[in-house]
Amino acid sequence: GASSAGTSASLSFGDAHNARVGMIDGGIARRHAVFRNATLVTENVAGDGTSPPTAHGTAVASLLVGSDSDFSGCLPGAPLYAADVFGGKATGGGAIEIARALDWLAKSNVQTVNISLAGPANKLLELAVRRFLARGGVLVAAVGNEGPAAPAAFPASYSGVYGVTSVDSSRHLQFDANSSGVAFAALGVGVRAAKLDRGYSSVTGTSFAAPIVTARFALLLAGGARPDAALHALQSEAQPLPGARYGYLAPVYPAPVATR
Repeated sequence: GASSAGTSASLSFGDAHNARVGMIDGGIARRHAVFRNATLVTENVAGDGTSPPTAHGTAVASLLVGSDSDFSGCLPGAPLYAADVFGGKATGGGAIEIARALDWLAKSNVQTVNISLAGPANKLLELAVRRFLARGGVLVAAVGNEGPAAPAAFPASYSGVYGVTSVDSSRHLQFDANSSGVAFAALGVGVRAAKLDRGYSSVTGTSFAAPIVTARFALLLAGGARPDAALHALQSEAQPLPGARYGYLAPVYPAPVATR
């Protein structure tokens, strides 16, 4: 497919066939070449019928499990369980849909879930998150792109959820994010990901940083690690973020970085 500038997502962590991973997002362009060899299990929790593909859902899915002649996501070969919380509706993506998605993923025995969505606090969402975590699940969520003055973003800011902010290839923060809920920073600036129709483009945002952390958790858990041990492993192999003003470690997952 056509390529464009951007940091190459040659992020593969190796053989991932046992690393079942979930995502809660928009619909995926399943016919894109990047998913030719992917195992995608999809569920539209926002309504009936098919899931219209979205640019955001397609990009996030490609970073998780995509694979092409000149592109590799983090977990090529891993089965992806993708819950569409929009279903093509402008009113989708709310707490009810995310709660339904978490329940579906739990029933599908998916332990690690990527949520590249951020919004206001909501009691129903909080209860659904707690229920999923209580079953031994791991939730990784983007902290949003609104910057330090923005209110805390959810579900990233809920206790037990691992919030991810984004850095560029020089490990500079995309912005000095609201530190509420930030557990990790990862590459999320100028990342190469699948486009909605065909080919690839450069994308930027915390949405595209979260899959790197999600994938690492999924691989560790597939290898038999417990969630707390997986967290410790990620923290120990990550590198401290230079100049971060957070009162805690905000490690950068050291994904292989190559420029195209």
